[in-house]
Amino acid sequence: MSDVQDKLLTMILYGEEYSQINGKIKEIDTKFFHIYVDTLKRRIIVPKYIVKNDLSLILDETQVIQLPNWFLRKNKIIGF
Repeated sequence: MSDVQDKLLTMILYGEEYSQINGKIKEIDTKFFHIYVDTLKRRIIVPKYIVKNDLSLILDETQVIQLPNWFLRKNKIIGF
């Protein structure tokens, strides 16, 4: 495999890992959800396209949100 193919394969495999968090949608923009994470007691901004499951768009309703692990690590929600 070429270097480009190796990187692409790694990105595909890495992006398929998801975890669930409990949170409340506080605000909805055209491209982002502003989510309050209950366990961290802070708000994170999440691009809509990375949310794996369907969400209820009712504000301040606690719900389970599936997000990719790379995003959760980057935002210091898991594995920090």
